[in-house]
Amino acid sequence: MRAARRPRLQGPRRLRAAIPAQFNLGSAALPSGAVGSAPAAAAAPPAGRGSVAVTVTDVRPLTPVRTNAPTPVTFTLTLHNKTDQPLTDVTLMAARGDPIGSPARLQDVMAHPARAQAGLLPVPTASGRPVTATLGPGRDAQVVFRTAAGIAKGAPLCECADAIYPILFTATSASATTLGTARTYLPVFGLTAPAKVRVSWLWPLLDRPHRALSSSGGDNVFTDDVLAAELAPGGRLDRALRVVENVSRTVAMTLVVDPDLLDEVQVMSTGRYLVRASPTAKAVPGTGALEAASWLDRLRAVLSDHPDVEVALTAPGDPDVESLTRNNLQWTATPTPTVDQRVETALGGFPTRSDITWPAGATLSRETLGILGSTGTSTVVLRAGDLRGSAATTDVALSPLRTRGFSGLAAVVDPLTQSLAAKALQRTGLGMAAVPSLAARVAAHAVEAPGATHYVVIAAPRFLDPDVQAATRAIQATAHSFWSTALPLGTATSSIAPTNRGTLHQLHPPAELPGIVLRTAALVDERLPDLEALFEIERNGTVSSAAATRLLGPVPPAVQRTESSSWRYVAGHGIGAAQEISDQVERWIRGVRVVRPATGTYTLTSTSAPLPVTIANTLGVPVSVELDVHTEDGLPGLSTDPPRTIVVGARSTVQVKVTMHLERTGRLPVEVVLRTPTGMVLGSSLPPLTIHGTAIGTIGAVITDVAAGILLLALVLRVVRRVRARRRTVPEPVAPPAPVGIS
Repeated sequence: MRAARRPRLQGPRRLRAAIPAQFNLGSAALPSGAVGSAPAAAAAPPAGRGSVAVTVTDVRPLTPVRTNAPTPVTFTLTLHNKTDQPLTDVTLMAARGDPIGSPARLQDVMAHPARAQAGLLPVPTASGRPVTATLGPGRDAQVVFRTAAGIAKGAPLCECADAIYPILFTATSASATTLGTARTYLPVFGLTAPAKVRVSWLWPLLDRPHRALSSSGGDNVFTDDVLAAELAPGGRLDRALRVVENVSRTVAMTLVVDPDLLDEVQVMSTGRYLVRASPTAKAVPGTGALEAASWLDRLRAVLSDHPDVEVALTAPGDPDVESLTRNNLQWTATPTPTVDQRVETALGGFPTRSDITWPAGATLSRETLGILGSTGTSTVVLRAGDLRGSAATTDVALSPLRTRGFSGLAAVVDPLTQSLAAKALQRTGLGMAAVPSLAARVAAHAVEAPGATHYVVIAAPRFLDPDVQAATRAIQATAHSFWSTALPLGTATSSIAPTNRGTLHQLHPPAELPGIVLRTAALVDERLPDLEALFEIERNGTVSSAAATRLLGPVPPAVQRTESSSWRYVAGHGIGAAQEISDQVERWIRGVRVVRPATGTYTLTSTSAPLPVTIANTLGVPVSVELDVHTEDGLPGLSTDPPRTIVVGARSTVQVKVTMHLERTGRLPVEVVLRTPTGMVLGSSLPPLTIHGTAIGTIGAVITDVAAGILLLALVLRVVRRVRARRRTVPEPVAPPAPVGIS
């Protein structure tokens, strides 16, 4: 074989013809999107294609240097027998694809693996002996493929140029049947180092909230003790911090931390926290004090020993700001003074910054961006696809961003880099098998333009469950090598010139918080001023807000916890917390009510009479209310004095007499409504009362007088008419009778 003399990047047909058939890795062997191993067949036949899963678990060195003397390169692979039969004499073979010279070409090859077969050259082992293995039914075998790379004649792996080399592996049977395939990527550089690619890693220390609205109003009541397990050795947050401890000596990075999480851990570390699984459950002491204290000690040690590590705080609870904006809801950007003090204690006074926002899904609308600008955000982390309209280079992941209300920078994350990082970092991903591909993706920038400025931002998955070994290797491989260096995002924004990558738009709407969370937030936003008025008490000209502060002060932080970005991923807990807040608001509203009388009917015998109304307060604090009495549907005939503020003591009743002004007799339906001083209706609705008026009011008297006058006038008119009628009737004179003669 004369591969070492091959001078071109395109493979000649005469060499391709000499490649064994086992290296013809078609699209069926290398499916789109696979990294490290081919997919399992649904029902693979024994000793046929797909019978063996091949995974590249390690490559050392990840980026060999081109030298005349061959450099040893070692590939560690795992072969898994997917059949129920033993497989003997399984042979592992390797081939090198055409060199890749740009990030765009690498992305194309990763998306279409068959294109990596152009110019395949066999790669023999350094010893010249084949690598073989015997696999028991359903068993694994680890094999090591050792070769050497160099530009000298005879080097098994020819390094013809500074490039990314696809390395293809094939496991074959004794009969030369392809059993399984895998691929990886090997960045290769010359003795002259390129300008270093600068890399900013965003590393989240985030978790879902573990506190809801406590009935006692305390910050030390947790809904569960799950956080204790997460902080304990082997827990998710323990492993996330271990990665930071492993890399912080050599890699400066940005830690994205929720102040609410730090506050929770600080409260736990005192040992004075309680766990109440439900509002009706008994509170029991928490068990995670030692774990919390130890975790904070380790975090403070990292920050103290490595001051170039940066801490960027989210808004308290890490709210899903995009969902809130789309639903016309607000959030608080900074912690309360009490929480801020505990956060400072938790971090040992280490300075933090709050001008960087990394939204869930790395996507924002212009409206949300404008609101963030008003809260002090100057840098937002966005997906590359959310910016468009500029043909400028994409090798600098900082872009100026200006919209209404915002003027700052976008730190742009690349979707393919993010996908490869997730596969390398997550315990459920590919682990070490994905690290070479991730390193190659970043190194491709230096390969394409060795002397240019390159800057890459990589954000770990937001709620990362890390594989410590793979995550440590991935970070060091991409940000600490002879072709790369690390710097925190905040430092990058002040030291790297941005490149215009276009204006902001949204390709796809992001996910939404659960409906009940949004409805609860809207309810509290609407009702909180009314509840404040309910609990503010005025006595002797002095207004006391103590009860309002104690009861309602914890409500906004509790609501913001239900708005956490984490509920996109674990919605059940967020829904429960929101329901608890909604129920508590309802209990406050229904805790003060009008007591309905036994009959619901009142008889008033005068035009101005008192109506006795009993108000019951079942809450543990005094309240201020107003009583509104009016006829149903505004019927005329009754009025009352203007409402006045009534103070009802805690867990007590008071009878109030409302003066009723009757203007008619008969029955009137009357509604009695209890309100806060700001007008919010309290208690449950009551059926209308019935007022039976027997007294003649002013209008009745007027009507009676008018009727009597009319009657008298009618009588007078009748008499007058009779008199006149008599005068008009005069009797005719009667002639005297004629004399009668006597004969």
